[in-house]
Amino acid sequence: MWAAGIMAVISAISMLGAIGLLLRRSWAWWLALAMNGLAAAVTLALQIARRDTFLLDPLAIAAVVLLLLPAVKKEFPRGTRGITYADA
Repeated sequence: MWAAGIMAVISAISMLGAIGLLLRRSWAWWLALAMNGLAAAVTLALQIARRDTFLLDPLAIAAVVLLLLPAVKKEFPRGTRGITYADA
């Protein structure tokens, strides 16, 4: 039962990050990077711990790679709070 509660909290945090990314908030980029990086790290640790099974989370790894692309990082500059300015 407690595992379901933990997953509900993790899902809520991930959803908050997704909504923040949609609204182009810079904090959401960091949150998404941390959550997907944590998911990739946990699967890597489980893979190392249990070498007899093959465990991989390609979606988390792909999300981390995509979030680190320069074009994506440029969309979420630090301290802008989602405000975009027109070029004058």
